Amino acid sequence: MKLFCVTVLVYTLVGVQALLPADYFYSSCLTPIITNNAVADLVKEYDPEDYMSVYGTYCENQDIMVTLFDCMITSAEMSTEMGFSHAHRKLKSSYDTMRYYCKLYYGAPHTLNYQEITAAWNAAPKPFVNYYTANETLQLPFTVPKDVMAPLIAPAQGEGDSYYDTAQYSYWTLYYVVICVGLATIFNLLTWLMPKGAELTANSFLGRFVRRYITMAPLWNDRLARWTHFHSNRLPAFEIFGYFVMNYVMMSVNYRYIEGGEYASRAQAIGYWLGYRSGIMPMFKLPFLFFFAGRNNFLIWMTGWDYNVFSMWHRWLARFATLDVLIHWAAYSVGVATIPGELAEEWGLWYWIAGVIATLVMVIMCIQGSVWLRRIAYEFFLYTHIFWAILFLIFTWYHVVYVTYPMSTMYASFAVWGFDRLLRLIRMASSGVCTANITIGSDHVMVVDIVDKNPVRAYPGCHVFVYFMGWRHFYQSHPFTAIKTDTGLRLYIKSWNGMTKRIRKMALDNGGKITMKVIVEGPYGPPMNLKAFNELVCVAGGIGITAIYSHLSQRILSGSMSGQKVTLHWIVRNEEFFSTFAEDLKKFADAGIRIVLHVTGHSSAGPHSESSVASSSDAESKEKALENVSSQIYELENGRPNILEMVPLYMVNATGSLGFMTCGPASLNHDVRAAVSSNIYKTKRYVQCYEEGFEM
Repeated sequence: MKLFCVTVLVYTLVGVQALLPADYFYSSCLTPIITNNAVADLVKEYDPEDYMSVYGTYCENQDIMVTLFDCMITSAEMSTEMGFSHAHRKLKSSYDTMRYYCKLYYGAPHTLNYQEITAAWNAAPKPFVNYYTANETLQLPFTVPKDVMAPLIAPAQGEGDSYYDTAQYSYWTLYYVVICVGLATIFNLLTWLMPKGAELTANSFLGRFVRRYITMAPLWNDRLARWTHFHSNRLPAFEIFGYFVMNYVMMSVNYRYIEGGEYASRAQAIGYWLGYRSGIMPMFKLPFLFFFAGRNNFLIWMTGWDYNVFSMWHRWLARFATLDVLIHWAAYSVGVATIPGELAEEWGLWYWIAGVIATLVMVIMCIQGSVWLRRIAYEFFLYTHIFWAILFLIFTWYHVVYVTYPMSTMYASFAVWGFDRLLRLIRMASSGVCTANITIGSDHVMVVDIVDKNPVRAYPGCHVFVYFMGWRHFYQSHPFTAIKTDTGLRLYIKSWNGMTKRIRKMALDNGGKITMKVIVEGPYGPPMNLKAFNELVCVAGGIGITAIYSHLSQRILSGSMSGQKVTLHWIVRNEEFFSTFAEDLKKFADAGIRIVLHVTGHSSAGPHSESSVASSSDAESKEKALENVSSQIYELENGRPNILEMVPLYMVNATGSLGFMTCGPASLNHDVRAAVSSNIYKTKRYVQCYEEGFEM
């Protein structure tokens, strides 16, 4: 799969180059050649409106193509003399573009290639017949004189420059994303292959500055983050903003209109050229849009970015692409409207209608994808989003196939989306239908033990998507942190609304336990090199303990905890939450992990609480377990900890490299990250911060 994804992305990077104009040496030659009687006489039996067949005849006639090639040589010389920016490029690029149009547009698959046309031109007897003579004698090939070419070169090259710049700018936006991903990949690999070298680099003056103000710091303060539901750190936000600036600056510059060309007015020319550029540039976003949204995104492993970062890139690229196509629609409408009756005619064409529908679908998806709507009805968002995405691909295909380029980005998008879905099925099939034993724990927590024979076993910090079989929720999949057990997986699920609430009710109605059939898809998620630090501080909020539990429990089993000082701060509403993890917390304490429990509320136990549903013996055993754990933990504190005061104390007192890991509500992760970044100059030790989260 990884090799396939790399192949698709490389194809996207290089495949479109041939589909976009290089130099327009041929453009200034077309009008004098096809209007000459020597050429016009060859196609007089064709309907003049059937220009596809007419041009196809031109393309496969060797004498006409030799005439065109000779004219292109003259055009290249004159363009260079006139100082056009891209005239220095090789003649071959211009001819290859013309040949591509002949084959794709005009149904002329046997058009001579560059080597063949060069040989034919060299073999043709010289000198050629003069342009004016050929007009009388109908002889081919002929030479187009400079006085005929002179008024045509400037407008043609101006138009060519606009199209050429569109191709280059589109690639630059693509390279920008590749560079962002590439730099993250390099540093992530260094942290695994050369952890000490990466530590020295990150802890240098420049490294501290970059981490303090860019890579680790939150974008803005907690109040704004809560209000906007945007808890990103600055690096991805800055990268996306840089993409935005680059995209729309390049969309706005270098349009060179010169009178006497194809377009009757500046408004018409700019409308068409801006419409073209704003239509091509979003096509270069499509493969990334689908790749970044996929679960089988190998870049998560390469970069160390979590799914939320790629999800953020996906959402903003989608918004930029939507803005692009709105500009595309408006600009082309302006350009077409300058020709009487043309706009009404375009509205009658299927490609135009398909483009309008695709644009409207994109707008709907952007509105529907807002964070507020996602949180209100995530299941509805998810499946309607897939539906709209399929519609978008279908109508975009019908719109783009009309103009044929850039089809390679469409192929790449289909391939990425299709193979992501295929790999999901393969992952699900590797586990098959599994048995899940579900037990009601404390404070709305369910313990799910899954007998899973998947050859790809769970690893610390990974998550899986679980499909619970049942007519009401078989089509739904939710991500949960997976913990490896001897028989498969264990999940700790906090029940909220929707599917988890229904499953909890089923278990409550069955005495606190239930067995269900499930399908497991995964595991997913990047690993974290937490053992590289001398000291590790873990901060968990509520059910966020599961991600930290996954890391610590596996390390205890593997014996890799020796020599590392670990502290766990767990913030919960009430002590009942502890009973579900009682035995495990005792194991942590026995392994030398310092545990600090922060209780922010009061016990919710009562005669009608969930724990009362279980048998009295279960309740007694849980109570004894809780008392046992309470006697083993080092500290039990009331109230929420002051993160902004707690974190600096660890940093100042660190005796070696220090790692922070946080998993909980976005606001908690934000506070820990802010505290680490703002105090990074208070210690000479290397400090790093990791976070786990899965935002909707």
